[in-house]
Amino acid sequence: MQRQRSLLILILVLIIAAITVIATIPIPLGLDLRGGSQLTIQVKPSAEIPQITERELEGVKKVVEGRINGLGVSEPLIQTVGADKILVQLPGVNDPEQAERVLGGTAQLEFRTQKPNTETQLLAYQASRVELKAKQEELKRVQIKQQLSRIKKIYKKIIKRSQNCLKAPIHR
Repeated sequence: MQRQRSLLILILVLIIAAITVIATIPIPLGLDLRGGSQLTIQVKPSAEIPQITERELEGVKKVVEGRINGLGVSEPLIQTVGADKILVQLPGVNDPEQAERVLGGTAQLEFRTQKPNTETQLLAYQASRVELKAKQEELKRVQIKQQLSRIKKIYKKIIKRSQNCLKAPIHR
């Protein structure tokens, strides 16, 4: 009888802990649940770039990511599709025209050769981006640690309360 009671209390504690975790950590909604816009951008060759390679497509993708991230759209999905297209999904942006304005309308991205003697500037820029990315990842880790700390505190309270329940006398 005591074993069944202990098992029942353990199950209740785990259910309460799971509900607490679900209520504490928000679940981000994607395009399917939240609504939004989906755009497909086709990259066309120019006189300077007669053929679109994977490198050019990645360059366009980075420019599009920069435009979207600068506006604060949460959880955008940007991926290459085929050899010359980029798929952009913007959750929360319900107006396709607004989504097009977010990406700069029908603005054209042009590829040009790099100016001479600017390699050091490019390397410094890339190094600063890597450093900023590392700082951003560190901030994410700190936030996750803080959330885990809060969850552990809640879990300890639940365990303590369940132990108090086990110690309490049963009145029949």
